[in-house]
Amino acid sequence: MPFVESSDVTLHYEETGCGHAVVFCHEYATDLRAWEPQLRHFGRRYRAIAWNYRGYPPSSVPLDDEAYEHRLLIEDLHQLLDSLGIDRAHLVGIATGGNLALNYAIAHPERVDGLVVVGAGAGTSDRDNWLRACVRLADDIASRGVEAVVEAISSAPQRVVFRDKDPTGWARFLSMMRDLSPLGAEKLMRVTLTGRLPVTALHESLTRLTLPIL
Repeated sequence: MPFVESSDVTLHYEETGCGHAVVFCHEYATDLRAWEPQLRHFGRRYRAIAWNYRGYPPSSVPLDDEAYEHRLLIEDLHQLLDSLGIDRAHLVGIATGGNLALNYAIAHPERVDGLVVVGAGAGTSDRDNWLRACVRLADDIASRGVEAVVEAISSAPQRVVFRDKDPTGWARFLSMMRDLSPLGAEKLMRVTLTGRLPVTALHESLTRLTLPIL
């Protein structure tokens, strides 16, 4: 099981294939295992890599709130690329991972060849209500554990489509959520997600990027 070090944490990753690097960044509710089909496919022509953020075992799960600031996830991705000897990579991110990919490209455009971003807009519209909902969910996770995550996320309308379309994939998705660290899930919700900028606040910085963004 491969790991790299990044300042105060150890980060788990998986990779397959060779060639130009493509790095996959997962959403809040899962971990690198959600990218297995993509690793299998893109590993045929690329060096395909997926990784677990801090807070997602077997990566480190820090105890303190300060260890979950969004800027530290950006730095973790930077350290991952450095440790793996990757000068430039394509980044693919969904939801939390999409926001991370956008912010990484803004901070380090010289390291990114292109971005594919899916569903990174959570917390952009009706932001005050969204922030309050994040705090309520974090409190619920602190008291009830990861079943609070499963209950909240599996009932969302966009998830129901997944449930009906792919029952096998849905069961695997629920299983991955139940493997989350309760502490990590709480801290990511309470600190990381609420502390990051909404995508609309990134507009000016993104317009200065010359790399392709899908």
